[in-house]
Amino acid sequence: MSKIPDPQKNHIKIDPATLVLIGSALILLPLLFAGFMG
Repeated sequence: MSKIPDPQKNHIKIDPATLVLIGSALILLPLLFAGFMG
């Protein structure tokens, strides 16, 4: 019964790919909005 995942250990577990995706979305979305508005 030691296979139960500890919520204290892995409640913050972000893949680098997910981090890159979020970062690129945060960069690209304002550019898209600026392109549509302007």
